[in-house]
Amino acid sequence: MEQLPHHIQQELCTTRPAYRQGRKLTAVKVYTVASESRHLLFHGVPDINVRPELKSTLSKLGKLEKLVPLPDYPDKEAFTAVYHAVFLEITSARLAKRRLDATSFYGGVLHVCYAPELESIDELSLKLQERKADVIKRLKINSRAPVSNNFGESSSQLVQAERKFIKRPERPAQDVKQTKKVYGPQLPEKSEKTHKPKKTSSNIFIPNQIRLAAKRNASLSGPSSKPDVPTKKKGIVFCKNNKLP
Repeated sequence: MEQLPHHIQQELCTTRPAYRQGRKLTAVKVYTVASESRHLLFHGVPDINVRPELKSTLSKLGKLEKLVPLPDYPDKEAFTAVYHAVFLEITSARLAKRRLDATSFYGGVLHVCYAPELESIDELSLKLQERKADVIKRLKINSRAPVSNNFGESSSQLVQAERKFIKRPERPAQDVKQTKKVYGPQLPEKSEKTHKPKKTSSNIFIPNQIRLAAKRNASLSGPSSKPDVPTKKKGIVFCKNNKLP
């Protein structure tokens, strides 16, 4: 197998504007329908018999038809091997290239590329038919109109013909006395009857320990533990214990 230009890994682009730069650096490369393929080449795989590990990794991304090493591949790095993988669907191959390209695998950095030159004529025809069906399906979803008819009209003409101005039915005039619509949670409406506040009992609960301690202090201090406070009444000063202030 020969090494083709699209097998070589390109340098990363460092001159891309900041608003177009993603989270990681990528190379400037354009893929078409012909360049994508179910056949992938994995470069940079360590040559330490890791084929079962690579197969299990690829099987998680899609159904795998074949995975074989290429010992006669030219210009490969020392102590590395190149593997040829074939997926059942092209979507699985696209996912595997996006997930595994430039990732670490058992100490080596993988480089994944498409190999459309390994396709047969039947595979190429099937790939183009699948792409055509995919494009037609997307056009139907976006335009909600048939893409082609028996008169040979193009899809753009059919889309323009289907786009007609449809007048909305006029709504009946709403009454002025109609109540306003209220959205969201609302507070409960106040009733006409006024609720009288409940009377709270004046009796306050006092624990037994505090009550007993107060009685004990009162018995120790004598008949009256409160200080004498003079009271005034009609200009005459009285004291509780008949003592002058």
